[in-house]
Amino acid sequence: MLRKRVTVLCLPLMLGGLRVPATGEPVGTAFTYQGQLKQDGAPVTDACDFVFTLWDDATAGSQIDAVETLVGVAVREGLFTVQLDF
Repeated sequence: MLRKRVTVLCLPLMLGGLRVPATGEPVGTAFTYQGQLKQDGAPVTDACDFVFTLWDDATAGSQIDAVETLVGVAVREGLFTVQLDF
């Protein structure tokens, strides 16, 4: 199994649809991130190591939380899904 290390930049999104459930319990901070990974223009199918960082701006931002590393993420036909919780 070939291991690839991928670094992904995550930007906070304005999600107006987030609400507190009717039970009054707070909503967790975890979210699902889906992505597409290509190498030399071709979709990757392999287990890959990902490094996710959270920034406050796409170009001149500052990192706003710790690095989250996920090892051995299954990427099939270029597509992957992970759970992140910064």
